[in-house]
Amino acid sequence: MISDSSPIAAPTQTLRQKLTFLLGLLSPQKLDNMVEVVAEQTKTSLVEHTPKRFFGQLRNGWKVQKPESQVRVIVNDRTAENGAPIMLFVEEGTANNGAGYIYPKQKKFLYIPLKASAVKWHAGLKAGVDYLLRLRVKGQKGQGVVAHERPRAELRLKDGYKGMIRHALDLAGVGRG
Repeated sequence: MISDSSPIAAPTQTLRQKLTFLLGLLSPQKLDNMVEVVAEQTKTSLVEHTPKRFFGQLRNGWKVQKPESQVRVIVNDRTAENGAPIMLFVEEGTANNGAGYIYPKQKKFLYIPLKASAVKWHAGLKAGVDYLLRLRVKGQKGQGVVAHERPRAELRLKDGYKGMIRHALDLAGVGRG
């Protein structure tokens, strides 16, 4: 057993103080703050890489949710009026990822609005100017916005952890050797 007056006790006490200081710098709340910063950076990147159509509703749909401490989930909650998730179509594509065709399910023709004012059909619209009627349309190829962002988000989080640990070690005066 080492007594407090022995020459080994002083370095042990200093090491305990440094470890206590490190535990304070790497507390769950500090980790939670770092995860929040990384989630906001990822959300910003997703907003920049999401295609903008008409008024940018798809871009504005990205939200950061916090289900628990040190966990963030980024979701896009925009849906069309009929309840179909638009982001799913943009991400994964339609009709066999653009290789197939989309046919009408209830009517004889597909209604395709050409202007934002023609999204809902009303009297006064002109065929060929405001809307088109087609027997089939080619599917849209998926853009993979989320799939491309996932590895970048993982790298951001890993760099955040490394930076936080390096900063804590530097402040505690512990060498990284």
